[in-house]
Amino acid sequence: DLVDKVRTYEEKSDYSKRTGIEDGNKKTVLDINLKKELKSTITTNGNISNGTQHRYRDELFANRFTDRNRQTIYGNMSNLNGWGWGLRANKNFGANFQWMDTPNWEAPKRYEINTGFQYNHDNSDMVNTSNSETFLSGNDVRSFSNSYSQSKSRSTGYSGNVNLNWKIDSVNFIWSYINIGHNTGDNRNSSLSANFNSDPYTYPEITDPLDAIFSDEPDSRLMAIAVNRNRHRSLSDNKSTNGSFNFGYFHRLDTLGAHIGLQGWMNFNDNSNHSYSLSDIQYYQVTGSQKPQSFYDQYVTSPGNSFNASITPRYTYAFNKHTHLGVEYTFSYSRNKGDRIWYQLDSLLQYSAEHYPELGILPTADSLALAYNAANSQYSTYNEYEHAAGINFNYNIPKKLTLRADVRLRPHHTRLDFHKGDFITSMRRDVFSFSPHVYLRYEIAENHTLDFNYNGDTQHPSMMNLIDVPDNSDPLNISRGNKDLKSSWSNNLNINYNKYNSELRQSISIYQTFWQAFNSISNMLIYVPETGVRITRPENINGNWNENTNINFSRSFGKSNRFQIDARNSTGYSESVGYVNVGSLDNLTSVKNTVKSINLRQSVGASYRLLYFDARVRIGFNYRRTRANQQESSNLDIYGMNYRIESHVRTKFHTELGSNIRIQTRRGYSNPEMNTNEYIWNAELTQGLLKEQRLSIGVEVIDILKSRKNISYNVWATGQSESRTNTIGSYALFKLIYKFNIFGGGK
Repeated sequence: DLVDKVRTYEEKSDYSKRTGIEDGNKKTVLDINLKKELKSTITTNGNISNGTQHRYRDELFANRFTDRNRQTIYGNMSNLNGWGWGLRANKNFGANFQWMDTPNWEAPKRYEINTGFQYNHDNSDMVNTSNSETFLSGNDVRSFSNSYSQSKSRSTGYSGNVNLNWKIDSVNFIWSYINIGHNTGDNRNSSLSANFNSDPYTYPEITDPLDAIFSDEPDSRLMAIAVNRNRHRSLSDNKSTNGSFNFGYFHRLDTLGAHIGLQGWMNFNDNSNHSYSLSDIQYYQVTGSQKPQSFYDQYVTSPGNSFNASITPRYTYAFNKHTHLGVEYTFSYSRNKGDRIWYQLDSLLQYSAEHYPELGILPTADSLALAYNAANSQYSTYNEYEHAAGINFNYNIPKKLTLRADVRLRPHHTRLDFHKGDFITSMRRDVFSFSPHVYLRYEIAENHTLDFNYNGDTQHPSMMNLIDVPDNSDPLNISRGNKDLKSSWSNNLNINYNKYNSELRQSISIYQTFWQAFNSISNMLIYVPETGVRITRPENINGNWNENTNINFSRSFGKSNRFQIDARNSTGYSESVGYVNVGSLDNLTSVKNTVKSINLRQSVGASYRLLYFDARVRIGFNYRRTRANQQESSNLDIYGMNYRIESHVRTKFHTELGSNIRIQTRRGYSNPEMNTNEYIWNAELTQGLLKEQRLSIGVEVIDILKSRKNISYNVWATGQSESRTNTIGSYALFKLIYKFNIFGGGK
């Protein structure tokens, strides 16, 4: 009764709207037009939900709109956002306002102003338990790690924006976007970690190697294979202020799409960070004078600021309404200053592993000056200048073919002023980048398309990576630079096929991606078996690539298309390469390790819907095969099955009951505790009240069987890890929802 008409279409980008030239950047839009007498409307929605385990979700949304303006205020508070990311509580409030003199983009004159502001506050509590293995050369030396960490963090942010789009007349356009924000945050972390030279899960009765090695009487078998253990705590706080300004002018030269334009952009950021850390390390394989320092108490302050700006004039010539050739030039400048001022508090006489002040408490200014660590303090300033010349070609036949090809040539000059300890340098570098891009869309028929998108790009190593100065601020993880690093090249190809039959309600989509890098920059890992210290140095390497293919199918059947089936298939293959070594930088022979991974995900589903009932079922299978050529004993085959059944029942009394059950199995993990079965059952009951069910009450119960776990597996060129993260457990949520609408006929 409210809607006049509904249409779905692909909306053109702002560039295409202004020029009439297709650039391939479209987004699908669902356009709902209300009846004329309802085009001045106020809608409100309030939700108050509280539950067991101190769970809550409170939301407020109010919106007033006509065909020419919109005002929105919103706010929400919730601690239900932690699935997969620990426990999280969030508060978000804001408002948006939009004014325009006409909703018709094709009008000869038009302006639109959007402005808004937002406040956000976030608290998180994450607990992570993991076990990992580092791939080393050969099978003689191995490295296994176990860790436990708990991190509590807070962040608060304020932001505001003003956006203007002004169509002065049919050939002149101006736009500008202004954003400004301020953010603060802090973090507190504590962790336990241990490194072993043999797999600690070899002993079945030791189910928690980390707990065993930190006990008052560690198991003698673990002591024999332990390399080190580390008890670590840290505290940090940060703040930043940022802003950006974008502007543009566009002038259309003719009705065929020829135009000139000018676009500019600038932003700034000012930030600071203070961090405190304590580390108590015990080494098991070295004794006497060879034993490294074991207690560290450190304070670091890191102020920084940056400024970036660019200006771009462009010109496009129209051969005809289908064919265009454009040229553009961009000059960019950026300045980034970042310092790290280091204080080694454990160098003071009153600091020791047995006696030290509370974390976050600093000594007097005179004592702090004595603790200054020049070797690990660094000061750097980047100044970068880039000239980018580009040429692009566009060819478009409406509803048939779109072709866009462009190439950018970018000479780049960088100056780095760097100071660390006794090392002082002022480096200059001139490099050249080449970036081609090709986009092709062929519309075979209505709702039947084939897209081809290719990007090539040159990446240059950062200037900091070219400085071969050791950074041993983390005693167990030391990094160095490499003055011989070279630039790398990457190819990225995407192919997308879509076909939709509206009569059959049948959809087929195939999406394929391919990525390949030449001379890519990867960290070489050097492992010191006596102490467990890891030394990393960036190196160029070849052999990184991956491919992914996704095939999806769905179709509806029966009267009113009540029955639907669908199938999803995802296949991926990747090769990740890196250098792994055992020893030291003084006696080094690089050994290349290649990790090959196959990822398979398949699922099929079906659904059936009636006026008062609907049901869905899905069955899925996933498999991951990992092979490392340097340590075949670390190869893994991880697989799992998942089943999901979901149903909703609605009655004529406005009562709705919903339920879903998900069963998930995991197998193949090296840690037996991660080979689990999960039986997750959720249910919800709601009752609509008052006229038009403006008020509804309900209860939602999550994870009734208390079975949910959050487990993940990651693999890379030099290692693999299995981890578990805390997540929201079982709870019940009681909800009260009120909706209120006012419809009118004003403009």
